[in-house]
Amino acid sequence: MESPIERMRFFKNALRDHKVGAITMSSGYVVADVLRRLPENPRLIVEYGPGEGAITRAILRMLPPDARLMAVEPNKEFFATLQKIADHRLTVLSKTAQDLSPKELLLMKGADAVVASLPSFYLSKEERRKVVADAYAMLAHGGVFIFSHQYSWLMRRPILERFPKVSLSFEPRNLFPCFILTAQKS
Repeated sequence: MESPIERMRFFKNALRDHKVGAITMSSGYVVADVLRRLPENPRLIVEYGPGEGAITRAILRMLPPDARLMAVEPNKEFFATLQKIADHRLTVLSKTAQDLSPKELLLMKGADAVVASLPSFYLSKEERRKVVADAYAMLAHGGVFIFSHQYSWLMRRPILERFPKVSLSFEPRNLFPCFILTAQKS
């Protein structure tokens, strides 16, 4: 559980950077919901938009010792915070999910899960489609794409265009309530 100081730091950072899509970290309820959707014993998880790392830290607690977590975070302050997590399984890239190079995407190929918490309302329609297409391409057969975000479920349409089945859940115990979309690559 994050401290009030960490939550205030997140809030101040969000005020300075209008592209941070939330005013506070994901609640424990959202984190637990996302973790429930992950496959057992994953080898590789990719996380888009980890912020200060509420979901990141939870994933690391359940991740097998020889697995990897690759986090993609463009905000410089959040990136610096994530870099302080002392875990050899974590690699953090300082860029946006939609700006990953083909070489970087290749490093993420075969992912068991892509977990994303992106401010989809700041992304153009083409960027939303690219993020979903890249996630689909990097996922292993049976891998899951989990997209959580407050305020909006703009990602539903591009996810449905790529994945045949998408489930939508809603977690009201978050500031602000959160939509969680889950799709599996078949």
